[in-house]
Amino acid sequence: LGFEQLGMHRIEARLDALNTASAALCERLGMRLEARLVDKWHYKGQWATELVYAVLEDEWRARPR
Repeated sequence: LGFEQLGMHRIEARLDALNTASAALCERLGMRLEARLVDKWHYKGQWATELVYAVLEDEWRARPR
């Protein structure tokens, strides 16, 4: 949808580092981990680390299917 219909060049996913299921999904989709932002935001009384995954259009099109 993002590349074909919306004409995007880059897609990012930002998630809590504790959300291992979402991180695994990003990796299965061929996204790469670009950043680990330690103590990025405060949530429910504690600091949370944010992971940033991304994929470029040419990487997406070249991925094995």
